[in-house]
Amino acid sequence: MHAIKQLNKNKNKNDLEGYVINTILDYVDLDDEVKEYNDLEEREELIEEERLEELKELINEGVGRFFIDLWQCGCEGGFISELIYSNDAEAFFDKYQEDIEELKEEYENMTGEAMRIKGNIKNWLAWFGFEAMAKQIEDNLNI
Repeated sequence: MHAIKQLNKNKNKNDLEGYVINTILDYVDLDDEVKEYNDLEEREELIEEERLEELKELINEGVGRFFIDLWQCGCEGGFISELIYSNDAEAFFDKYQEDIEELKEEYENMTGEAMRIKGNIKNWLAWFGFEAMAKQIEDNLNI
């Protein structure tokens, strides 16, 4: 299954994963291409297979570009505009606290160490939560 199918499958979830997926899709900004891809795929006409592959490649490249940019800048570097200001990041943490705490616990179990939080706890954990969920999504997409 390619990136757009996997992302579309969970984009309407009202949790941290759904939020991150929608952020990725907004970044990719290929709504017309995604719609065309979905339309072509539904018709399953062999004559349009080449265009289907072109669209799939374009979409996968866009999603891959999101992750490259995220890992270069990070939330702390302002890449995710919704998490630049402390009050926005704190509200994000409050909304997705359960998901973020679960990711934090997984991280601490995996590393065997308590997480070292720097600065504003909610702000830092909001950034961690977004990036940790993005990493899980990236791993699942195999891009």
